[in-house]
Amino acid sequence: MPLQQDQNPTRNPFGTQFGTPMRIPLSPERRPTMYVTPDGFIVDRPIGVASEAEVQRRKAALRIKILTEQQHADVCSICLDPHIERAAFISICGHYFHNSCMERWLIEKNTCPLCNETVAP
Repeated sequence: MPLQQDQNPTRNPFGTQFGTPMRIPLSPERRPTMYVTPDGFIVDRPIGVASEAEVQRRKAALRIKILTEQQHADVCSICLDPHIERAAFISICGHYFHNSCMERWLIEKNTCPLCNETVAP
């Protein structure tokens, strides 16, 4: 159907341009917090986040060790930054990462980032 003279092709029926998100103002206390799961679902609370006690149990399974010269040349597989002097080792599989990276990782997962071995059974 051809456009009529008075129609603007860049406007939709709501008076905004196509592709422009419409914002409905909500006060902060009414604004919902939404999370996107790895498989694309939108949920109202994060899935897989462990309790504080569980995170502490997982962290207790890590061993902080001084790196050898060869290990020092590697990068952290989580953030890809170089290692400094110490790293958090997973005692079951022997993989190592920055302690801060591994602490963030253990909040959501109880597995090694490289081989999926359970960190704290």
